[in-house]
Amino acid sequence: MNRGILETQTHYEQMMYKEVLKCGFFELQAMRDKYREVEVEGMHRDLVFKYIETQTLLMAPICPHIFEHIWGLLKKPGSLMTAKWPVAGPVDEVLVRSFQYLMDAAHEFRLRLKAFVTPGKGKKAPPAPSDATIWIAKTYPPWQNVVLTTLKDLYKEDSGLPDNKVIVTKLKDKPDLSKYMKKVMPFVQVVKENFKQHGLKALDLTMDFDEKQVLEIYLNYLTSTLDLEGMIVRYSDDADTKVKDDCCPGKPFITFRTEPSVPLRCVNQQPYSGLFEICLPIFQGDKTDKILARLVKMDRSKYKDVSNIDLLRFSDSVKNCRTIPEFGQPNKHKTAISKSSVFHIDADKQTVSIQENGTVEMMVSEIFYIVKSAL
Repeated sequence: MNRGILETQTHYEQMMYKEVLKCGFFELQAMRDKYREVEVEGMHRDLVFKYIETQTLLMAPICPHIFEHIWGLLKKPGSLMTAKWPVAGPVDEVLVRSFQYLMDAAHEFRLRLKAFVTPGKGKKAPPAPSDATIWIAKTYPPWQNVVLTTLKDLYKEDSGLPDNKVIVTKLKDKPDLSKYMKKVMPFVQVVKENFKQHGLKALDLTMDFDEKQVLEIYLNYLTSTLDLEGMIVRYSDDADTKVKDDCCPGKPFITFRTEPSVPLRCVNQQPYSGLFEICLPIFQGDKTDKILARLVKMDRSKYKDVSNIDLLRFSDSVKNCRTIPEFGQPNKHKTAISKSSVFHIDADKQTVSIQENGTVEMMVSEIFYIVKSAL
């Protein structure tokens, strides 16, 4: 918002009203949408209202009648026409770059996921991945360091980076690059593309923010946008050669895997609820909260609040499973599954058991869910 205020003000002063609309309305709206997307736990109320107030003030000279009405909805005193222009605070450029890094990484991960699940011609499609590992590099490989250092030496402020012919001439005599000549120019091309977007920062040997911290803060967002069950972040020092070659600072690499699971019936017996039965995959070590989140995602019903849903099991798994359910009494013969319960699986035998409060595990062939607001 701070950057939007400053850029919009500059465009107003230069009477570039098309750029005012682009920056103060469309780009600011896009930033709000991205904020809503990454904050999977919910948007901050005060920040949202500050955003509405800021955009109202920015657009007032162009659309006074509409935004005067919005000013009234915000219950602001007086008229919008007498309000002061918003004051921009300092723009945190590192934060802006780290956010763009997150968006670029998420886009790249989606492309790799699409390529992973799309079989080659005449090949069978692999099973959908359930988990992923994000690899990040602490430093560039030595040969890439040489390339970046050389490009920085060739950079001129008035003309930027030189043509590829000049770059090849400079790099071909470097002894450290003799084994990697086939990779050098493709890497140079990638660096030049990054240079167009990020300027001289693209030639830095390290990032000015902690990649691992950024990815771990928004791990829930990345897991959700890729529709995976779990995700971890690791340094490429522990990865194989292929990952190390494809991974460098600012360019994380992702690998997918499919963890074993066992399908389990999850039944709703509430009358008139419109909810029936779902076959849930259960992974080793799943907890109740994880099961509920997976249930809500797969059900796609109107009941999205997991705190409003209870999981139950048969009190006596041998006897009660043979009892006919009673209409209007979905809780009868059932015991609530506690929040601290842990689900265990035997992939070979295709069985599921629940361990509650550290007690002996109980085998289950099905579980039940109750939506409290539907009672």
